Amino acid sequence: MKISLTEYHKILLSMLKVIIDLCDSNNLKYYLVGGSALGAVREQGFIAWDEDMDIAFPRKDYERFIELVPQVLEERYAVVYRENACIHHFVDKSQQIDFSQFNPAGFGEISYPFIDLFPIDGAPANGFLRKIRMTKILFYTYLHKFAGISMVVEHPGRSRLQLAVIRTARLLHTDRLFSMETTAKKWIEEAEKSDFASSTWCLIGFGSYKYNDVFPKSWVGKGKIVPFEDIQARIFSNCGDYLQQVYGDYMTPVDYNLTPVKR
Repeated sequence: MKISLTEYHKILLSMLKVIIDLCDSNNLKYYLVGGSALGAVREQGFIAWDEDMDIAFPRKDYERFIELVPQVLEERYAVVYRENACIHHFVDKSQQIDFSQFNPAGFGEISYPFIDLFPIDGAPANGFLRKIRMTKILFYTYLHKFAGISMVVEHPGRSRLQLAVIRTARLLHTDRLFSMETTAKKWIEEAEKSDFASSTWCLIGFGSYKYNDVFPKSWVGKGKIVPFEDIQARIFSNCGDYLQQVYGDYMTPVDYNLTPVKR
């Protein structure tokens, strides 16, 4: 089905409402992150060109949310595991969308509307150990990409070096050298080594921002409720520092058509 991006935003918003209701009724903490947090702070809603949503949960809440969806929600909603990224999507199975109309960069399959779900894990208090932790996570991330190289998209947002690496990996058939199951296991094990509740630092080990996805847990805090379109949603208590670390001057809009954000 082809619809406008504005219409798709309305679908995502209705899905966000379902997520918020489920979390609130089960005392689960969720937070808008990435571009969704940026939109909440700067636009009080969706960034005009953004075609997805990102929500993060402390690890235990993330796992509990995944358990609850099939138990509590009607069958149209589900959580689907995204094998190439080791995260889950929250999907609405009542309709299918042609995503090629929103992102000509190569994400062209017809699929269910989805929201990305990310776990937030603890991280070591020592700065050097945090760096080592994230470096190891990224190492297993790249091994996992090589293991699933056929699933990696050559979209225009990638640098020439990235495209060269992808094409070389395909020629070398790196998917025969590594097992996606093994690399996923190592990636997840490394990310969840530190308990979120007992840590003073945390990380999102499955996001797009690498070392910028490591930050003090105090930034998360209890969270604060802010307007997002016509509803209220939660962001980090200190979302400004988080957005500054991820985006730099986050209050100045970027012309996405001229300078795509590298994700």
